[in-house]
Amino acid sequence: MKYEQTTISRLQAEVSRVQKKTYTNWINIYLRPHNMEVTDLYKDLCDGKRLMKLLEVISNAKLGKPNKGVIRVQKIENVGRALNYIKSKVHLENIGAEDIVDGNPTLILGLIWTIILRFQIEEVIQNIEPQQIGPQRTAKEALLLWCQNKTKGYRNVDVKDFSTSWRDGMAFGALINSHEPDALDMSMLRPDKPIENLTIAFKVAEECFDIPQMLDPQDVNVPKPDERSIMTYVSSMYQMLNKHRNKNKNANRVGKTINQAIDLSSKINEYEVGIRNLLQWIRNKSTFFRQSSKNLPTTLNEVTKALSNFTQYRRVEKSQK
Repeated sequence: MKYEQTTISRLQAEVSRVQKKTYTNWINIYLRPHNMEVTDLYKDLCDGKRLMKLLEVISNAKLGKPNKGVIRVQKIENVGRALNYIKSKVHLENIGAEDIVDGNPTLILGLIWTIILRFQIEEVIQNIEPQQIGPQRTAKEALLLWCQNKTKGYRNVDVKDFSTSWRDGMAFGALINSHEPDALDMSMLRPDKPIENLTIAFKVAEECFDIPQMLDPQDVNVPKPDERSIMTYVSSMYQMLNKHRNKNKNANRVGKTINQAIDLSSKINEYEVGIRNLLQWIRNKSTFFRQSSKNLPTTLNEVTKALSNFTQYRRVEKSQK
């Protein structure tokens, strides 16, 4: 019994460690652009200021200016305002401001997961086209179905969940390849090289699509990877890959508009050159005919030659103009 309890405690501690790392990295995606950062998840949220800023950034809401958050009552007030906002969006129970201020690991992890689920993962349903997910589904089901649709047909990839299906890195590679084949060559990945696969996929995701690495390969290549951590990372992949796709669409539209403008400018230039040449030709011919009218042909040969020249002018030179 003692051995089993020890094993369970060790596994729970490992899950908490991975979640703490993942959630910290996820939070910093939103805080760093605002000159804020979390280094210790259990301590840095206790004054409520980072928590309030996080909610404002991910929801475009205004929670008001936080107080200094120096003494305990100020910290509780800030955290309380954040929790009240969350409660206005989702059911939240058994978490009080004092729990966050006191740095309760279990409740802090639960709170951040609630925020991720409500403000990131559930947004997936609103962005995925209805025909891609079918009937009404939960956020988890919708995200899983999106992954399955994107990775369908890839060898050695079978996404059934947000845990063991991702441990060898093949599914991460397939997601990236399905979006941008040139970014990641699937022939580089092998099912028997999970750490290498995960390293490559995470690196490409960050360098090519600005998806920060929230997990280490060793966190995923375990018998049962943490579901919540995988979902957090995959939902971030969805957001950034979708953003990249829209950026490419906009770039293509801009490029098409520029090409059309260049083509129009070229045609205008051709038209102006043609008009200038035509006016010069008219002036030359006008001068020629005025001079010719002063020296009319007097012999039959001269008349015949003049008539031939006029016929040539009317049929060829004039018709071309």
